[in-house]
Amino acid sequence: MVPKQMEPQTTVQHFSRHGQQCVQIDGNLVASSDYTLYEAAGYWLKFKSVQGLTFQGGQLDAKGSALWECKAQKTNCPDGARSLVFNDAKDIKLTGFTSLNSELFNIVIDTSSNVQVDGLNIQSAATSPNTDGIHVEQSSGVTITNTYIKTGDDCISIGQGTQNLWIEKVTCGPGHGISIGSLGKSANEAGVQNVTVKNVAFSGTTNGLRIKSWERSSNSFAKQIVFDGATMDNVKNPIIIDQHYCPHNQGCPSENSGVKISNVVYKNIKGTSATQVAVDFSCSASAPCQGISMANVELTYQGQPAKSSCEHAFGSATGTMVPSSCLQSSGGSNRRLMIYKLMAKDNHISAVVLSLFILSSFFLHSTDGAATYNVLSYGAKADGATDNSAAFLKAWSAVCAQSDAAVTMYVPSGSFLLHPTLFTGPCKSKSTVVQIDGNLVASSDYTLYEAAGYWLKFKNVQGLTFQGGQLDAKGSALWECKAQKTNCPDGARSLVFNDAKDIKLKGFTSINSELFNIVIDTSSNVQVDGLNIQSAATSPNTDGIHNSGVKISNVVYKNIKGTSATQVAVDFSCSASAPCQGISMANVELTYQGQPAKSSCEHAFGSATGTMVPSSCLQSSGSSNPNGAAATYNVLSYGAKADGATDNSAAFLRAWSAVCAQSDAAVTMYVPSGSFLLHPTLFTGPCKSKSTVVQIDGNLVASSDYTLYEAAGYWLKFKNVQGLTFQGGQLDAKGSALWECKAQKTNCPDGARSLVFNDAKDIKLKGFTSINSELFNIVIDTSSNVQVDGLNIQSAATSPNTDGIHNSGVKISNVVYKNIKGTSATQVAVDFSCSASAPCQGISMANVQLTYKGQPAKSSCEHAFGSATGTMVPSSCLQSSGSSNRRLMAFVSNN
Repeated sequence: MVPKQMEPQTTVQHFSRHGQQCVQIDGNLVASSDYTLYEAAGYWLKFKSVQGLTFQGGQLDAKGSALWECKAQKTNCPDGARSLVFNDAKDIKLTGFTSLNSELFNIVIDTSSNVQVDGLNIQSAATSPNTDGIHVEQSSGVTITNTYIKTGDDCISIGQGTQNLWIEKVTCGPGHGISIGSLGKSANEAGVQNVTVKNVAFSGTTNGLRIKSWERSSNSFAKQIVFDGATMDNVKNPIIIDQHYCPHNQGCPSENSGVKISNVVYKNIKGTSATQVAVDFSCSASAPCQGISMANVELTYQGQPAKSSCEHAFGSATGTMVPSSCLQSSGGSNRRLMIYKLMAKDNHISAVVLSLFILSSFFLHSTDGAATYNVLSYGAKADGATDNSAAFLKAWSAVCAQSDAAVTMYVPSGSFLLHPTLFTGPCKSKSTVVQIDGNLVASSDYTLYEAAGYWLKFKNVQGLTFQGGQLDAKGSALWECKAQKTNCPDGARSLVFNDAKDIKLKGFTSINSELFNIVIDTSSNVQVDGLNIQSAATSPNTDGIHNSGVKISNVVYKNIKGTSATQVAVDFSCSASAPCQGISMANVELTYQGQPAKSSCEHAFGSATGTMVPSSCLQSSGSSNPNGAAATYNVLSYGAKADGATDNSAAFLRAWSAVCAQSDAAVTMYVPSGSFLLHPTLFTGPCKSKSTVVQIDGNLVASSDYTLYEAAGYWLKFKNVQGLTFQGGQLDAKGSALWECKAQKTNCPDGARSLVFNDAKDIKLKGFTSINSELFNIVIDTSSNVQVDGLNIQSAATSPNTDGIHNSGVKISNVVYKNIKGTSATQVAVDFSCSASAPCQGISMANVQLTYKGQPAKSSCEHAFGSATGTMVPSSCLQSSGSSNRRLMAFVSNN
């Protein structure tokens, strides 16, 4: 252990040992700024042939700035030292420390196995040369998670011989991104395989997800690579394969790269590119990239869809693709983009080749390797003035006649004027894509659309994906007409789907509609995802999305966030004779005036998953169900009144009795919007169902007469319950009157604890607010397996004995603390002072980040046992066995 009071200045250190060890650093390790001391060794700290080592806490400062300055002046400088090296190591854990100012690579994992890297903070100047954050080479079974890297080179570099590498929740920037390679510098070199990069974020980096290889002959390879979930913020090359790597054009013979790249997956990648070409696959002519798979990529450049470039790259693409995929599905060359590259390299290209380039851009565009029909090939003109309706319908007829597994109608960059256009089915293929990279524009002469009542309409189609680009209906002229109240037509709906099935509307913009922007009529299984719909606030009847017709079913709403101007942000007012069926909602977060918004459902059935603000009101069966659970009991049905004045204790207990008597797989007691006064209320179990929910969308309020709660000592209490989820809404215990009494030191009762769980098991407390408690806000007593997540607890700073969450009783076990961040006013931010006779057992902590005066806070444990995962600041003091927490107990006693 290195205590905080010590800040050793270390020169080259080398450690070698087998067994279980822990290097616990609470202080700072600093190198000398005299970089010549490290030149011979090439490292600062190195662990060799160790097994079972945990290296955690503190800070490593390699003082590399002097060497960086030397290199910037291009004088005779050494390469520099790698800060922390693990060589021939096994079963290693690197957790919760900071690495600063490395001369060269910060952390190197070389010829090692089973290495876990979690919760690191790595920082070097953006201009520092070759300061890779983490370098992995000749190693297997390495995981890198929950790590922040700011550096002058690759955030993570993956060298030869690496396999079974997992990278997740890494934030990178500045830096050069996450790079596989450079591979193939030598003719005989081990390859890279089985690498997964998941849920990472890049900001201002020169690359995002990169694979690079030397332009040399080699038997190396990169295969079975998965990039799943990445966010790009102003990244120069978000997705890049570069098989022409040759720094300074030195050391590269006139050869193609021999490195074989295959079976690489890119999916769920979104954000902004700092360069127009956001997807660049520059593969080798002698060893083309094979089996590249892309799905759901959305990358923009300066507010417009970015571009893609392919050279000898083969694979397929599905889902949203912005930019359009340039991958080939067969051995044919990527002629269009290869010619583009030739033009960039040789300004003397002949007129013949230029003509071929123009023709190829008409006919050879491929979005996903399927059959593609470019509207330019059918006479369309991207001049914004020529009516292209006939040309588009010719292209559509060609598409509809194809029986290929997948077929695309492609609208390239440019502005395409369209009069009313009806695209009719059925088509032979059940996987048809309309891919728009340009803009579709209507005429500002609204009389042209009066008879049809629509601008673009798809009728009797199945399996269609409509994605990308922009639809501008030029509706402002009609809005002005209506504002003057003259004799104006109703207007045209911009995009209509009638009698359609299995439809996906993805990633496009609809602006300036004359009437409704998008209409889904008499259709089923429609997914609407990632649209941007805009019309002037004063534009009349320009609904964003309008559902009509006999039946509405299988509609998906996901990843929707923002603020509502009305309290009801989700309103499903469906038909009694043809209810909405199969509605699916996921990850919706909508607020109204800083508070959770409300939802309203009428004859609407479906399901909701993930974050749901407001709570879902969808029904899962034909019964009336305000919360969407299997069986729901609304307290209003049992006599409750949401007036804030009537005592609802008896009504709530009647609803609770009904809930407890049900043996359904899941059952809910529902408290709707409004203010419900409650006197002391005891909810007792056991209940027949082991999956019971108390869903609060309103406010529970206590009386300000604190004497009403004196005898009970609690306000709300759940006893002998199992499998209960208590979530949503607000609890206001009105404790201020009692606080004032105590402040005057008169004869005052102790007060009531707001929410108590006694002899309870498998409890989840989620997403509610507790304010103004008389005494403890939440008490967990003699209970086990309790998860507390996303609560907001507030009492006045001067309120006495108003603990936020209080654990008491004989046994405390299976308590989860996760996703907790912020600043502590005391050095010890995590304090588990448990009983010697009944220690705390099964405590689980995940992703805790608490600081004290800008530094990591401390933790203290006494008779506390459990485990910690993810980022842990301060370091966990939980024990995994019966041994005492002696070191941290001593720390507590000294304070």
